[in-house]
Amino acid sequence: MIVVVEGINPEPWRSPRLGTRRASGKVFPAAYKDENLRSYQEAVKETVEEELLALGYELPIFEAGTPLVVTFCFWRQLDSYKTGESRAGRRQQPDVTNLVKATEDAMQGIFYKTDRNNVLVQGTLVDVGTDVEPRVLIEVEAETTGSWRHHMAGAVDRLRQYGQVSKDGSVIVSAQRV
Repeated sequence: MIVVVEGINPEPWRSPRLGTRRASGKVFPAAYKDENLRSYQEAVKETVEEELLALGYELPIFEAGTPLVVTFCFWRQLDSYKTGESRAGRRQQPDVTNLVKATEDAMQGIFYKTDRNNVLVQGTLVDVGTDVEPRVLIEVEAETTGSWRHHMAGAVDRLRQYGQVSKDGSVIVSAQRV
């Protein structure tokens, strides 16, 4: 299944901001989710959920325990702004891994109950810039062929060529100090 969400600018996952809160006269540690991230996740989830329900789908689309292959493609618009010295500035290009994480988390309950069954997750940052129309393409399919295992077996075979995998299949990691 492929879904394209247009007009919502993808936001990367960020670590929660740490602070404190008061309750019953005591101070407790607290973590606060980034507001841009929260808004993005809610908007993309609501948009996809409304569309799929309108088409008659029951959510989540895939049964719990189904191995899934998930692909994300991102088009991200960068905001430009003026600095205190009237110079033009731009938000930095996001890390595609963090875009994937934020969107994968938002899709829980829509395509899958939990992202633990996503056996192969891929992300591509297709375009970034101030003139880019923001959108997210999400493709989710049941992994029925075991192709992800073949993909991993190929990686292990390449490691074996370089003597990095023992006969029992364990990976040998070595590091040298320079």
